[in-house]
Amino acid sequence: MSFFRPEDPAVGTGASLLRDRGFRRFWLGQAASVLGDRLLFIALPLFVFALTRSALQVGITVALMVAPTLAAPFLGSFVDRWDRRRTMLAANLFQAAVVLGILAVRTTAQLPMLWAIVFLYMLAATCFYLARKTSVPLLVAPEKLQAANGLLQVGDTFGQLAGPSLGGIVYAWRGIGAAAVLDAAGFLLAVSAIAATRLAVGDPPPATSGRSLWADLGEAVLFLRRSALLSWAVALWGMGIFGLGPLQVLLVVLVEKALRLPPVAFGYLLSVQGAGMLLGAAMTASVLRRIPLTRQVTAFFFVAAVSYLVLANGRSFGGVAVPMAFLGMAIAVAMVAETTLTQLAVPDRLRGRIAGVTTLVTSAGSMTSMAAAGWLADRFGARLLLDGGAAVILVGAFLAAAFFLPLRVPGQEG
Repeated sequence: MSFFRPEDPAVGTGASLLRDRGFRRFWLGQAASVLGDRLLFIALPLFVFALTRSALQVGITVALMVAPTLAAPFLGSFVDRWDRRRTMLAANLFQAAVVLGILAVRTTAQLPMLWAIVFLYMLAATCFYLARKTSVPLLVAPEKLQAANGLLQVGDTFGQLAGPSLGGIVYAWRGIGAAAVLDAAGFLLAVSAIAATRLAVGDPPPATSGRSLWADLGEAVLFLRRSALLSWAVALWGMGIFGLGPLQVLLVVLVEKALRLPPVAFGYLLSVQGAGMLLGAAMTASVLRRIPLTRQVTAFFFVAAVSYLVLANGRSFGGVAVPMAFLGMAIAVAMVAETTLTQLAVPDRLRGRIAGVTTLVTSAGSMTSMAAAGWLADRFGARLLLDGGAAVILVGAFLAAAFFLPLRVPGQEG
């Protein structure tokens, strides 16, 4: 059996999709929106710390930026009930309006107002993310899904790379107000792109008369339980995110305490990982499209486990930077593969709820893992905990090879 699926001239590449004016407009709008998001995510903690000089208040702000993802399954149920395009438009318009409320925050007494703004902003962001994820199959043909998701991941990664630097510059130049205005402008660009986008008609929404959100979620969970492919996909993705948690917390400790490098090296390593993610996302939109998705996910686990082990035991900047690049590449490939696999394997009427459950699993796994790593770091040391995270991913690799790899993805051969 060939490792590659047979070449199909109808399968779209990223380059062919970018020649489509409608998709190109949608893609550029999303990139602008993500860039604004990341700009604000850096400016907000800087603003709160400057206002309060309290690490606790900064922590509360950051926690409120993450908390809405825990409501993703319920938001996914609404996404399945509502028109996807209108949901994206409403979410972005709401974010553009609510983020401007930050301009009114001037004193510590107004912190509750800021926290309410942050929570509502991220609640809308989660709703938008679920609607976008479930809209891509209505925007492009099934054979072009991976290329489309890969390009969207390229745009997201670019925003994640450029946003923090731009956010620091904007905050130093004109403060939190300028960051909020630029973020709102990014949302308006995204709205103009979405307004000009036409989606295919999906499955009719479920009848909601007398039906609770719990019943909606029960239907999605039952569908997941009956699908070995999706059950393993969600479990493995949660396992991978859990294993990566210590790295998000302890990389700075590894850099400054174990390697004795200056703080700027931490930023360089994140940039290297981001460059790897850009490359990985670009590959999914082109050369990797002929590799079945289950093989891409399994390969991610093995590449990620080896890269993780090498960087956890690196003794120099180069010894950590090279595996960081490979790890970033593997993460991007896995993110695109997981998204595409779910879109292909789930009927349209359930996509929002399934995406919501996946978001909840990954968010809970990431937060639990990061909290545990921070609590145990002083007792066991950064390297041992990083080795533990790599071991979790290595176990996932063998599980994927044994149970996930043989499964067939709808619409894919080989």
